[in-house]
Order: sequence, then C-alpha cells, then structure tokens
Amino acid sequence: MPLHFIDGAATAGERAETLPVVDPSTGAAFDTIPRGTAGDVDRAVAAARRAADDPRGAWAKMPPVE
Repeated sequence: MPLHFIDGAATAGERAETLPVVDPSTGAAFDTIPRGTAGDVDRAVAAARRAADDPRGAWAKMPPVE
C-alpha cells in the first residue's frame, strides 16, 4: 500500500490508489505516488496547523528569513 508522510510518520491513505510520475521529456512513467483523498489532505493540513501553532515546536522558533 502506498504511504503518505503525515504528522511526522508514513501513514496509509484512505485508498490504495496510486498515480504515475511521468518524465515530461520522454512521456515515460518512472514511478508511482499515492493518490490522496480529501480526507488525507484534511489530516495533513491539520497536522501542519498543529505544528505551526505549537509555541514549543521548531516552526515557532524558526526566524522568518528561513
């Protein structure tokens, strides 16, 4: 089953579907990636929001220039 990287961990998506990764110069598929659902996106956005809002986390301590 293809995995998404969400909230610091490889996690299964809601579906086991994949999409081909295509080299635009040749048109040849050379890999596949997980096909995310709206639910997968919602989980990823929620994890990113928690990370950004955590006053003790790395994102909060990072200077804006980075």
